[in-house]
Amino acid sequence: MDEVEPSLEAPQDAATGQEEIKCQLAEHKAFQKVLRAKRAVYEATLRSGRALREGARLPRDLQPLEELLGELKERWDALCGQAAERQHKLEERLLFSGKFTDALRALTDWLYRAEPQLSEDAPVGGDRDLVGDLMDKHKAFQKELGKRASCIRTLKRSVRDLTRGSSSGDSQWLQRQVEELSARWDLVCKLSLAKQARLEAALRQAEEFHSLVRSFLGRLSESEKSLKYGACPEEEAAVRECQGQLQELLQCLQCQQLELECIASLGGGDPGSSCHPDSVITVRSWVTVAKSRFQEVQGWAQQQGERLRAQAAALAAEREEAQRLLEWMAAAEEALALRDQEPLPEEAEALEELSAQHAVFMEELNRKQPDVEKVTKSCKRKLDLGPAAGRRLATGRRSSSSSSGKAPGAAAPLGGLEPQTPAMAQLLQRWQQLWLLALDRQYRLERALQRLKELEEFAHFDFGVWRKRYMQWISQMKSRVLDVFRGIDRDQDGRISQREFIESVLASKFPTNVLEMNAVATIFDLNGDGFIDYYEFVSALHPNRDPLRRCADADQIQDEVNRQVAQCNCAKRFQVEQISANRYRFGESQQLRMVRILRSTLMVRVGGGWIALDEFLVKNDPCRVKGRTNLKINEKYLSSDVFGAAARCAGSQSAASSKVLSPSRSNSSLSLYSSASAPSSPLARKVLHDDQGLQDEVATSPMPLVTPEVHQLSPHLQGGMRALRAVGGVQPQDGERASGERPRRSQLSRGRRVRDKRPVPGRDAAQTAESSRQCRGGSGRRRGTPETAGSIAGVYVEASKRTMSFYEATREHLLSLDLALCLLEAQAATGSISDPLGKRGVPVAEAVRTGLVGLELKERLLSADRAATGFVDPYTEEKISLYQAMQKELVGREQGVRLLQAQLATGGVIDPATGGRLPAEAACERGYLDEEMRRLVSDPSNEESKAFLDPSTMEKVTYQELRKRCLVDPASGLLLLPLQITFPGLGGRVSGRDLVDSGIISPDVFRGLEEGRVSAQEVAENDAVQQFLRGTRSVAGVVLPSGEQKSLYQALREHLLVPGAALLLLQVQASTGSLTDPLKNKSYSVDEAVRVGLIGPELYEKLSSAEKTITGYRDPSTGETLSLFQAIGKGFVPRDHGLCLLEAQLATGGVIAPGRRIRVPAETACEWGHLDEPTRQLLSSPPDDLKGFFHPGSKEKLSYAELLRRCVTDPGTGLLLLPLAGDGSGGSQGTPRGFLDHGSQMALEKRTGARGCGEIQGQGLGEAVRAAVEEKAATANVTFKGLRDQVTADQLLSSEIINKDLFKKLKEGETSAKEVVSMDTVRKYLQGTGSIGGLLLPDSQEKISIYQAKRKGLLRPGTSLILLEAQAATGFVIDPAANKRYSVDEALRANVIGPDVYDKLLAAEKSAMQKELIVRDHGIRLLEAQIATGGIIDPVNSHRIPVEVAYKRGYFDKKMNLILSDPSDDTKGFFDPNTHENLTYLQLKEKCITEPSTGLCLLPLNSRKRQFVDEATRQAFRGSWLPVRFGRLRGENVSVWDLLNSEYFSEGRRREIFNHFQLRKLSLEQIRLMLEEEMKKWAPIKFPAMRGNVSAYHLMETGVIDRALFERVLEGSVTPEQVLRMDSVRKYLYGSGSIGGIVLQPSNQRMSIYEAMKQNIVVPGVALPLLEAQAATGFIIDPVNNQKLRVDEAVKEGVIGPDVHEKLQHAEGAVTGYKDPFTGKKIPLFQAMKKGLIADKQAMQLMEVQMATGGIIDPACGHHLPLESAQQRGCLDEDTSKALSKPSDDHRVFCLPDSKESVTYAELIQHCQKDEVSGFHLLPLAQAAAPAYTDEQSNGFSRRPR
Repeated sequence: MDEVEPSLEAPQDAATGQEEIKCQLAEHKAFQKVLRAKRAVYEATLRSGRALREGARLPRDLQPLEELLGELKERWDALCGQAAERQHKLEERLLFSGKFTDALRALTDWLYRAEPQLSEDAPVGGDRDLVGDLMDKHKAFQKELGKRASCIRTLKRSVRDLTRGSSSGDSQWLQRQVEELSARWDLVCKLSLAKQARLEAALRQAEEFHSLVRSFLGRLSESEKSLKYGACPEEEAAVRECQGQLQELLQCLQCQQLELECIASLGGGDPGSSCHPDSVITVRSWVTVAKSRFQEVQGWAQQQGERLRAQAAALAAEREEAQRLLEWMAAAEEALALRDQEPLPEEAEALEELSAQHAVFMEELNRKQPDVEKVTKSCKRKLDLGPAAGRRLATGRRSSSSSSGKAPGAAAPLGGLEPQTPAMAQLLQRWQQLWLLALDRQYRLERALQRLKELEEFAHFDFGVWRKRYMQWISQMKSRVLDVFRGIDRDQDGRISQREFIESVLASKFPTNVLEMNAVATIFDLNGDGFIDYYEFVSALHPNRDPLRRCADADQIQDEVNRQVAQCNCAKRFQVEQISANRYRFGESQQLRMVRILRSTLMVRVGGGWIALDEFLVKNDPCRVKGRTNLKINEKYLSSDVFGAAARCAGSQSAASSKVLSPSRSNSSLSLYSSASAPSSPLARKVLHDDQGLQDEVATSPMPLVTPEVHQLSPHLQGGMRALRAVGGVQPQDGERASGERPRRSQLSRGRRVRDKRPVPGRDAAQTAESSRQCRGGSGRRRGTPETAGSIAGVYVEASKRTMSFYEATREHLLSLDLALCLLEAQAATGSISDPLGKRGVPVAEAVRTGLVGLELKERLLSADRAATGFVDPYTEEKISLYQAMQKELVGREQGVRLLQAQLATGGVIDPATGGRLPAEAACERGYLDEEMRRLVSDPSNEESKAFLDPSTMEKVTYQELRKRCLVDPASGLLLLPLQITFPGLGGRVSGRDLVDSGIISPDVFRGLEEGRVSAQEVAENDAVQQFLRGTRSVAGVVLPSGEQKSLYQALREHLLVPGAALLLLQVQASTGSLTDPLKNKSYSVDEAVRVGLIGPELYEKLSSAEKTITGYRDPSTGETLSLFQAIGKGFVPRDHGLCLLEAQLATGGVIAPGRRIRVPAETACEWGHLDEPTRQLLSSPPDDLKGFFHPGSKEKLSYAELLRRCVTDPGTGLLLLPLAGDGSGGSQGTPRGFLDHGSQMALEKRTGARGCGEIQGQGLGEAVRAAVEEKAATANVTFKGLRDQVTADQLLSSEIINKDLFKKLKEGETSAKEVVSMDTVRKYLQGTGSIGGLLLPDSQEKISIYQAKRKGLLRPGTSLILLEAQAATGFVIDPAANKRYSVDEALRANVIGPDVYDKLLAAEKSAMQKELIVRDHGIRLLEAQIATGGIIDPVNSHRIPVEVAYKRGYFDKKMNLILSDPSDDTKGFFDPNTHENLTYLQLKEKCITEPSTGLCLLPLNSRKRQFVDEATRQAFRGSWLPVRFGRLRGENVSVWDLLNSEYFSEGRRREIFNHFQLRKLSLEQIRLMLEEEMKKWAPIKFPAMRGNVSAYHLMETGVIDRALFERVLEGSVTPEQVLRMDSVRKYLYGSGSIGGIVLQPSNQRMSIYEAMKQNIVVPGVALPLLEAQAATGFIIDPVNNQKLRVDEAVKEGVIGPDVHEKLQHAEGAVTGYKDPFTGKKIPLFQAMKKGLIADKQAMQLMEVQMATGGIIDPACGHHLPLESAQQRGCLDEDTSKALSKPSDDHRVFCLPDSKESVTYAELIQHCQKDEVSGFHLLPLAQAAAPAYTDEQSNGFSRRPR
């Protein structure tokens, strides 16, 4: 309509000639024919719009649809009216021109055409929409009829004038024609009126039919809801009421049946006779729907009646059964009452007889239990009560304290039910009462019998025998007497009461009784005070020991302490106080330390160990630590403020017993007996615990460094170092100092000299960084070298000069858990876990046991440890190497590559048979490696080999490169990974040295960072530094006047921004490192933005090119990395476009230094060559021709800085948004409400307060307000989201999830809650790492829940139950299809689980969420699942906690703690449905996959399970031998069994052969033939292709050579050279030759295409497609020197220029493959086209070029492929193949130079001359010819699609 309306509205020149009028009339008739054909499209569009309008639910959707429908109808009616008006005018004009005959014929023809449409036989009935459309059509016809009435009158008048007074034959003919015309006109008018009446009647009938159907279906839906979803009542009265309601509903349905008949009659018994043909199907479908819905509701009513009748019968039967049970209960109660009246006998035989009689009664009671449960099944369950008692009687452990006569802890059965009727309440009450009476009698019988037995045993009691048994029991429990006493002494006051002692022993598993324990307690209490202290306890168990010896020990200890303290020479002597027995306070610290004598040496308890007293004083007495530079000694040990709280608590308790020691002399030679240390008081224990952490920190604190450079210093400095050692300035390691032994060096730190000079301009970033590292003087650690043995042992924190293990670094939030796990796995794969503090390597099990690594990492590290010890082959049960395990799919490829790298970097591949190391060559010979894997792990340029992350730079590197970046501890030789002081930059980390070099921070600030005076967080939060680290704000998106925000890509797709402006803004975002989603307030890289859908794949190439401004542009000529400014200077980036991006960088913070991940000031950028002064001045005030950004409101060109000032700020996110009008016109409508414009924001920031003091003095008012709000929010009560409730920071601190420093920062507002939650070690305890959420089906990739898998038979009931219990015990039951998490109750209501598993899952959930102890066998599995998903769930605080904290809080006992801490395989409580193995939960999780979009952990269900071969099959295969012709085993006879289990076959092929043999689908002879065929793949015959080499078997597989030729090549009858000379082979390996250049005629001068373009012999629009064709077929051709070069090589050799480098590199992707941003892998051209990464037109052009030169190129193999093979490998499909075989005009993008005709590449080659020597073609061109092409061809260079 947009196209034709102007032509109808535009005034046309009135034609004067008759022929012209007839011509115009014919053209208009043709137009009307087209218009009639378009009517079907119009009506279909109208119907679609009406359907959308009816489906709309929101008013904001309804109004636009109404407007669009009205506009469409108005324009269509207007168009039809204009067409009719124009025809009328042309006919009048034709009539007035004298062509009466033609005018008359035209009118008659129109009437004849109109008459059939008005026929009364044509049906006009139907649905409402169709009848409405027919009415609209008829109204348009009537308008046209009215307009033609004047034409009829004019025609009649003209005929009367012509025939007046004439009687010729022509006059008579005209009169007859007019009469016929009049009669026809009257008939048409009559028929028109009749049709109008019929249409009006049909419309009324359609309206009635529509309303009747709607109301009928609505009432049916209401009836269906009550029938289908109504619950069946549980009471008889309710059942009768429901039956009455059902009868009423059935009567209503009978009435509705009459309505249904009415609907059928309105729809017409035979719709085809009365309805319009287009409406027959619609009317019939409505009638059919009404009938089917009515029948369906009738069926539901019948089913409901049957259910109610069945329910009534069941309730009557239950009532009778309940009455029978009540009668039985009454009789049973009466019998029990009679028995209880009789006194219990005193003889054992009589009691046993009564117990047997009662046991018979209990069995009968148990048999009645199912009957009672059946009767009471209608009762509701009280969900807030505890679990019901079991059916059978379970007698608990008896307690002497129970004196009430009832069984302790006995719970009434069915106590969790809530009866609904009085009869049911009576039944439950009587049943529970009967149970309690029975249990009470049983308890009294058992108690009487037990007392008789105890009295009999006590008559022969001997304390000596009891003590011996008790000591043996303690020994069997692997405990000490001290541990037993501490376990009983729960308040830790050093003594226990007799009652505590008796109850504790009885509660343990030691066999004794109350009578014995009363006597034993009296014996233990020597002084008879009612309490037993530790010495009484030991004396009773060890009567030969004298407890008074402790006094002698205490005197000797006091004398030796006095002697040592007397050596202090300070004016204020070092103070030592004795607080209690063997407990002293040293210095001003409030820490209490235990002192004891061990092997004649006085020892002090420090942390978890002991050191000699003199060594302890050397470290802590100020006069003995002169020369020490560690200021933390004073802060941590000698400061009076550190333990002020502990001093205040201890003051009252220790004041009476403390005394200051006076110096005295005593003999230092001691030889005394010392028992285990007695337990301390609670306060002393706490202080000792705190002291342990402090002492550990001091032990790891660095001392002054003794570096290798010392040997090159002057003699004076060397003498000073010797003096330093003499006074103890260098700290010896604990336990390493002996008499006369020289102290060893402590751990070394890296002393740095800060250089106050900047690097040379233009110097490479990596070289500058390395030189800065080398210039840091005084470092005691040297860089790691390839010769350094061993894996990376730990980290060295440069800020605090501390060495720590990887796991400790994660606990301190210095390393992410994933990164640390990779490094720990590398340690395990090389033999042991490194302890950098203990300077040793330990096995994984010991590392877990000692806390060197956490329990949650145990399974992963044990799996990695098998890389060193060997994996178990599931077929041969022999040990196999890591690479062989990867081949048999025992290890994932990514993890396997990582572990192989670690082994090769630390000495070689580990041979599992011998445990020795093998070089790569020897490993390949033994099958422990192959050449492909060897090249992969040793190629540092391969992205797949970069499997590790450098935590300082966040750069992906190989393990060997990471080792080179490590430091070597000279004392131990261990490699330590330096954790530098880094800051978050553009897509990575930035070192503090880079900030100094670039002038962002001063050398003083950097020195403060190194010395710890300034924190990295303080520097990073500085606004001036933040500007260069992350930049200032850029345009993040657009905002409409309504306040609705959209991303730039959305604005582009919705035509709110013109494409050029939107693309440039997106390129600025990409070039500044932040593609922003304003709705989510998140920034992404280009790859991430494509993956999440923020941008479309069609922009991927252009935005990736812009992103190179951060990573740098690579100069193919020199290999250097160029900045944006340098790339502009060398022509790799167009100047105008590059200057726009450069100006945007300056406007958003500074020039980006590629490789350094930061922005730098303009001055530094000029010094480094990233900018020059003229360009800087030019960009500071750019002229109009350089302003490349378009403002949609003012339609003017702006610089980026000016555009930023036109933006508004979202106060919620702080993002800058470009304001737009909502109609897409781009006009500005002012600042949207709720947003700040630039002027308002600047006014707030510039306005200062009148305060004269305080923190905000001099600050802007806006900044002050913002700081105050942030401070208020930070100091508020910060909470975190837990499993069920909110979690406070205090709870996280008490659970040891965060440390005190982080807690302090959180409370003071230095750290936000969001930052804390983002830490891996915190997030896993708050949210968990996710349990196994469901199954992933193999073929359909469908996600199903675990319960659904059980219902479908995909999982066994037991397997599904334990997986569901693990979900419930870890917090939530998961529905993977809906991606929702439920509690057990919610899951039951949502039908995610069924009632058959409800009770068990509820118990599992309560065990985790309600602090209920669970049985050990069941609890181990659930606790292990909790540990595997983040930690033990604390039911009180609603979050997870570490295992050790859970044990301290008593959530499981000691034995269960030992089981969970044991790295053995005894706790494998889960079952793998794929391999039928018993696994731990963590092992099962490792086999799962994580869905990226939802984060769900899904267990893939294999369609083919591993076949475990029986012994008969093994023997059969071992007895058959084959000669091996190729590969590692060539020339040997190998059994079929060994061959199948070797690297010759993949795991999938191996499983297939075993499976088919066991199913007898293959015989042994057939398998032998298959193996011989498979081994041919290993034939070492290679052929060079365009990219790399291919094997002969590959050529046969792809169809390049046939099988016969392949066999001849293997036999040697045909050599590879002969094969390469075959044209059919060369065509696919190298192509048939592209157009390589131009040949000028007649001189035959050769010229490259690029040179011809530069000399204006060929225009760019013709030359560029030819150059792209060269790149897409493998090589850029130099016809002068007969060279074939890759694109980078061609730029280096000068064959092409840098201006076309990027375009040709993109075209070269047709050979090398295109990067898929969704997967990160290389994909062929066809798949890139399908994913939208390359435009369809250009992709079809390049594929046509490849087809013309040999076939489609597969990047995976690097050569052309036959058509069938290309389709099989996914490089083509059938439709595209057909399109390429018959190219359309759109694919003819090449031009013939002589005729300027557009042709395909194949047609163009036919016009070329072929160079027989080189094989390429030359395009002939006349030497004097001037380029004369179309504008499109001439300008194609800049307009070509990309």
